[in-house]
Amino acid sequence: MKYSKTISEKTKNLILENNGEVVNEDLQLLPSQINWNYKGNQTRAGDLDLGHKAKLSADIKSRGLIEKPLVMFDPKTKMYVPVVGHHRMSVLRSHIESEKILERIPCGEVKFEGEIDKQLFMQRDNDHPPAKAHTRDDAI
Repeated sequence: MKYSKTISEKTKNLILENNGEVVNEDLQLLPSQINWNYKGNQTRAGDLDLGHKAKLSADIKSRGLIEKPLVMFDPKTKMYVPVVGHHRMSVLRSHIESEKILERIPCGEVKFEGEIDKQLFMQRDNDHPPAKAHTRDDAI
């Protein structure tokens, strides 16, 4: 699967504008290193949308992974938690576990000074093709 080894300049700038830092631009994670039950960084009120995942899967297979998902390391659990790209991460996990077309999930690792900084970044970053629109229920 084709993907960029770096985080886009647009995303890097958003990270910096929101008091964040890029820790690792090309982190390759096994599914077992990710806390899949953690939903604290999901910007939408609902869970993952199966229709959106199907569109993303087809897009990733066709064009490659244009924007890598971003994660943060949780020292308490010693696992990574998704920051942005929850749908992409779920699709990539299925590409590993079900379809056997990938071995690791390409991610970027970030950290932020505070929770508000991280939340603002997540809202601003969640504008990517194909994108699932936010609704009133998702407003912070």
